[in-house]
Amino acid sequence: MTGTFAGKAEGGEFAVAGKPFRITYAGGDGNDVVLRALNAFTSKTAVSSSKNPSTFGDSVTFTATVTGTTGTPTGTVTFLDGSTTLGTATLDPGGIAAFSTSALAVGSHTISAATRATPPSTEASHRSRRS
Repeated sequence: MTGTFAGKAEGGEFAVAGKPFRITYAGGDGNDVVLRALNAFTSKTAVSSSKNPSTFGDSVTFTATVTGTTGTPTGTVTFLDGSTTLGTATLDPGGIAAFSTSALAVGSHTISAATRATPPSTEASHRSRRS
């Protein structure tokens, strides 16, 4: 990214091509500029089951695949049976988390995944002269 950052206050926000950024001058020799993208991050979660239907006592693995608007997020996924927490798993680098259980009761289950996703790093560094 190129441009003139004169007059931009530390921590100030501005837009480039409609995308918001925050600026900092911390570090280096005083001429370093770090821009952090302030994107509106949204994620989408898809849940699948290793067995459907399953038999009482079977081990069933629930897998959540999380995708984001700006790349693969990091974070955790909590697997729920209705409003009851089954367990929590960490997203791998591909945005996938899995949880296995053999403790499901007999009957139908509504399994969902609550995602605590963090957008991937969007920090870029650019050396520029302040005027």
